[in-house]
Amino acid sequence: MCGIAGVYSVNDSRHSILEKNANKLIHRGPDFQKTEKINENLSFYHSRLSIVDLNPRSNQPFHDLESGNSIIFNGEIYNYKELQKLLPNRNFRTSSDTEVLLYLISDIGIDKALNSCNGMFSFAFWDNNQSCITLGRDRLGQKPLFYYHNDECLAFASEAKLLLDFVPDKKVNHKAVVNYLFEIVVGANEYSFFEDIVQLKNASYKTFKLKGEKVEE
Repeated sequence: MCGIAGVYSVNDSRHSILEKNANKLIHRGPDFQKTEKINENLSFYHSRLSIVDLNPRSNQPFHDLESGNSIIFNGEIYNYKELQKLLPNRNFRTSSDTEVLLYLISDIGIDKALNSCNGMFSFAFWDNNQSCITLGRDRLGQKPLFYYHNDECLAFASEAKLLLDFVPDKKVNHKAVVNYLFEIVVGANEYSFFEDIVQLKNASYKTFKLKGEKVEE
């Protein structure tokens, strides 16, 4: 279990909120934590629990030196060694599944990449050429990913509590509460316990792009 979080906004105060609250995910990854500004509008945070490739060389965020793309990743891709065969022109710097996923998305596109992956995961991928960020989640939704989006900001995290300071009006999502009481499941049907914080649906991805100062889906 790792923790991922990030902010995409031209507003510096939004990035400051991430830095202030990032320690709320340390329990998900006690081995290494880092907040990094990918570019002037995008910050990534990763809290790592080392499972595949225990070497510090696999600390995240992870960057594709050829394309300029970047990724943060939570989970495990079970068939990542087989997927390396789809990337014959890549020189791997680690033995991590994160590096494989980054190159797969960069080289064959997100749809083909995700259809090829067998595992449980959530991730945020920065496409340097298209200047956009994509949030994605595995088929069964084993790894959570919550986000808050308005015109000026996209904020996302492995746990909804990290996003509360981004939300101006913290209203309880009563549908989620009822769902939990009867189904013992948090976040079913894209719910969280807060109205304006959404859980990314399993087996899906969403892409966001800055247009001027607005973050659009």
